[in-house]
Amino acid sequence: MLVALVLPLLGSTLSAPVSPHAGPITLALRHVPEQTGIERRVRRWEGEGKGVPLHPLELMFDTGSPALWVMDSCTAPQCRMSALFDALSSTTLTRTDDSWGMLYGAANISGGVASDMIGIGGARARTAMGLVTNPPNWGHTASGLIGFGPATPHATPPWWAGVLASWPEKRFGLLVGQTADWLSPLPLNTTVRHAGRVTLGGVDASLFKPPLYSTPANLSHWWAVGLEGVRVNGAPIDIRGLESTRYGQVDGLPSAMLDTGLSGIIGPPAAVERVYASIPGAFSPDGVTYFVPREFGHSESREKGGLEFCLASQCWPATLLDLSDCRERDEAKDWFPAQVAAAPSVQAWCTGILFASEEAGTQVTQWILGNAFLQHNYVVHQFDPPEVQVGLLSDRALVLVREANIALNRLLGSRVG
Repeated sequence: MLVALVLPLLGSTLSAPVSPHAGPITLALRHVPEQTGIERRVRRWEGEGKGVPLHPLELMFDTGSPALWVMDSCTAPQCRMSALFDALSSTTLTRTDDSWGMLYGAANISGGVASDMIGIGGARARTAMGLVTNPPNWGHTASGLIGFGPATPHATPPWWAGVLASWPEKRFGLLVGQTADWLSPLPLNTTVRHAGRVTLGGVDASLFKPPLYSTPANLSHWWAVGLEGVRVNGAPIDIRGLESTRYGQVDGLPSAMLDTGLSGIIGPPAAVERVYASIPGAFSPDGVTYFVPREFGHSESREKGGLEFCLASQCWPATLLDLSDCRERDEAKDWFPAQVAAAPSVQAWCTGILFASEEAGTQVTQWILGNAFLQHNYVVHQFDPPEVQVGLLSDRALVLVREANIALNRLLGSRVG
């Protein structure tokens, strides 16, 4: 399932040039409902300045994409929850004859290209954007997508180049916070407090315990870093040399892409199989999705280390189980009788959110670390020089996460994180 952070975009009648920041700006995130999953969104920024007309939109924030696109018009049912950009009302928009398109899972998003003035967190600049009509399989309350991923051959220069010039530091700090129920959507018309924060132009020192550990990033396509290893309950898992040489590398290490647009984690099949093989009672019926004894998600396993990914010379925690998607023993034996019979002491199995996929390595990356990894750590994305910095969550960040989890548990009636 795809999930995304959302940032406010202000456009259509802005006329000011790039306005520099006096300092980094931190935006708070919250949960809101959508039709097909759980979104995290930023409170709308209603604008600043005297008499400056602004058109606020809320867009998905995606570190796995460099694109900026908005829904210009949409009459399809899947767009009923989304505000529209309405290019006809803009006095500063310039259309082009170019076309644009990008594939997001099963949704092929395409449309025309235009340029307009936008504002994000106080910074304003003119930039190119995609104008989309009737996107298929959308179903989100967001009005489009704003990608902070590195440029690709299809997006040069990236849309964010003008905004980045106004930042006091060429980096942004990210606390994703806890993801709610992994698969079940929140009830419609419900807004839930959330722990997430994104700081544009710097970091929020109150959200992590120093120091931040740095590792070089390859920005030729994605936020890609070298993955030094994987650990399960403190024991290292050998993941090297298992796959074809076509898989990407960073400084001689398996490449791992950081992606806020993905809820779980994806890895190459042989390495993922080795990770699950270290967990007694875990199995997969298809080599893609795995089922793990529920006990692995409890505190005893977490105290031993649980699942960790090692980068920047440290190992960092990640979530492995979707505790909202578990099958008790009596139900599981109807689905997987042989595996249940082979594990007489296991009372329930839960879906693992580390998935195996060849797609993770067929182009330029070997692993994709989504929010199941990002939610547990403070992660800084730095454009210049290109690197990623990771730190442990501070006590304040953990309190924010815990309070958000309590609110979500009350709403969903299920265990969160």
